[in-house]
Amino acid sequence: MVNNHTFTNYLSNAGNMIDHCRNKTRCSLFIVVMLMLLSNFLMASSIVEDIFLTDTIPPPPDVPGIVSGPAQACQGETMVYSADIPIGCETQWFIDGILQNTSADTMEVYWYESGIFIISIELTCDTTGNANSFLSVQVVGSPDAPAPIEGDTAACNLTESTYSTVIMDGSWCQWKVDGLVQDTDSTILVYYWTGLGLHVVEVSAVNNCGLSEPALQNVTVNEWPMVELGNDPTILYGQSLVLDAGNPGSAYDWSTGEITQTIEVSTAGEYKVVVSNACDKAEDSIFVDVLVGVDEKYTGTELYVQNLGDIIKIEAPLTEITRIEIWDLQGRLIIDSPPKSSYFLPGKGLFIIHALTRDHRVLKTKLSKPPL
Repeated sequence: MVNNHTFTNYLSNAGNMIDHCRNKTRCSLFIVVMLMLLSNFLMASSIVEDIFLTDTIPPPPDVPGIVSGPAQACQGETMVYSADIPIGCETQWFIDGILQNTSADTMEVYWYESGIFIISIELTCDTTGNANSFLSVQVVGSPDAPAPIEGDTAACNLTESTYSTVIMDGSWCQWKVDGLVQDTDSTILVYYWTGLGLHVVEVSAVNNCGLSEPALQNVTVNEWPMVELGNDPTILYGQSLVLDAGNPGSAYDWSTGEITQTIEVSTAGEYKVVVSNACDKAEDSIFVDVLVGVDEKYTGTELYVQNLGDIIKIEAPLTEITRIEIWDLQGRLIIDSPPKSSYFLPGKGLFIIHALTRDHRVLKTKLSKPPL
């Protein structure tokens, strides 16, 4: 085994011989021989253990960095995703395993539907095998419309109503009343009514990606019913009178069987009405007199009166009359008699007829002598 000292002396002697060489041909041959000997020496020498060769082959590429880009997106948005691509590598992008038409270090994606998607990148490099990286992306669409609103469709003025709905997870509510946004994002709205008439309550579901179609509910706000038909009126025979129960939008129940807000009457008698709405009910009554002039015949619903001047005839074909009373306007009782076919009416002016019935009712009308 040649040691390091021998190798050093060998190189020194060879150098001296080359320095004193004068013949070029002989020197060239000498150099070739020396190089061959040096090569053999090195192969046999332990000195090679201390020599490190520099690798000129390029190192393998780094594993690509994690795919970067938004991990959450909205349906209908376009997002850009990127990755660090080493030199010498071919790139393939995939979405849920489907190859995309790009090989650049970035990819632009239009999210046209909602769901969870996997973006992955695969590298094929010259000196190594495949390398992969991926990113999970959640795509969210606009929320579904809320469930139908539950709550009052009719309410009372100056009272509260409660409305509720159901929405999908991950969203919140936007309530409106008559187009004005309310200060709550809960699924429950408590609203205090301060105006009469028709109102609209609506609710939409909201998330970070948009607003749903609204659910709507119409609400009629009523006043507490108050009925005032007025003082008892007197009309001339042949005329009619309109009775108005007021409270538009309420339900009506007249003693005549009619269910409208107003009715027209032309016969004497008592008229009653019950008005009801979401708040309460109220009622009132009025007595209408019909003034019968001389030579006029009045046929009411139950009472028939004929004014012949001094003589009057009173009948009630559908009701049994037990007594007839005739009063003047001063409150004096002029006639108090059991029922008969006719009555003599003394004096002049206005008179009030009371026909008392077997079932304890009083049928009333008025007549004049002579006519007013």
